[in-house]
Amino acid sequence: MRMTQVKRAAPAARYSPRIQQQEKFIVAGEFDVARQCISQAMQQAAQDPAMSPEVMDSALLQTLLAGMLATRTRKDLASLIEFQLESVGEDEFVVTRGC
Repeated sequence: MRMTQVKRAAPAARYSPRIQQQEKFIVAGEFDVARQCISQAMQQAAQDPAMSPEVMDSALLQTLLAGMLATRTRKDLASLIEFQLESVGEDEFVVTRGC
């Protein structure tokens, strides 16, 4: 697999203003699907008076972590989360398949 650094093209509607302000994004298909799912959930939470975007953030994270714990150890997951937190705001890299 090859790592490629990618810069943001034009800003697009994302799932939070904080993410919209980032200057970089990842263009791998899995990340696009994940962003679409999160965007849809956050929009629904914002539009439904019975829901809260802040609670939706927590619900998404908790659901993802529970699913990831099925295939990873807690130590591995904690390491992955720490790595991701450290890389937020830095240049993002894409794992590409092929040449």
